[in-house]
Amino acid sequence: MTYKGIRGISFDLWGTLINANPEYTVARAETLARFMEYEGVTLSLDAVKEKHRVFKQSMDAYSSITGKQIPTNVQYRMLYHILGGDYSPSKAERLKKAIRQLVYDIPPIPIDGVMYMLDRLHSDGYELAICSNTNLIQGIDLVGSFAKNGIELFGHMGGNLVFSDNIGVAKPHIGMFEAVLHKLSMVGPEVLHVGDTHIADGGCEAAHMNYLLVNNPGRPSITDLPKKLEYDPERVRTASIAHH
Repeated sequence: MTYKGIRGISFDLWGTLINANPEYTVARAETLARFMEYEGVTLSLDAVKEKHRVFKQSMDAYSSITGKQIPTNVQYRMLYHILGGDYSPSKAERLKKAIRQLVYDIPPIPIDGVMYMLDRLHSDGYELAICSNTNLIQGIDLVGSFAKNGIELFGHMGGNLVFSDNIGVAKPHIGMFEAVLHKLSMVGPEVLHVGDTHIADGGCEAAHMNYLLVNNPGRPSITDLPKKLEYDPERVRTASIAHH
């Protein structure tokens, strides 16, 4: 399939451009287990990981079904409940601070080939954007973590970053995709949204955007994207002038 007339590309993040660092996953489980130990609740790391998996699946399912973003403080209250702890706002705030620090210390990992792909698309004249749901890790902390660790994932995005915790709705809600179109100053047919889940990312069709699913069995790799886009000499020429 070719995508004619595309000027902008928006990307999902998790599972599309980045994955969690395995070291972060372990450190998060250790942190959660330690906080629960303060509560008198003893959990193995495997038990913590399983409970966190249930928590995340619940958050993702809620967002996918309702298009709503659960406020971060509510998410921490729900996580405390799932882990079996005695919730209080002050405890949740301390846990949030600890989790945030982990994100800065152990950032997510860009999928192999993603950085080169983004450079290539930028050089080819495409305007790039992020359109991502968030859970415990907020958009501002992803941006800060990458900046602190010298990861230039957002280098070609400018201010075209749309995170559900900032917008107040979540994919597949049309509001997420309308925010992308507003930042890019484009209309739906001019933008291709790239993600890894049909339910959430397919919501872009309501905004008349094109979309492509990647990184799943039977689907192309994210790094195949430049090959799937029609080469447009005029767009490359215009971009080259703008970059100089």
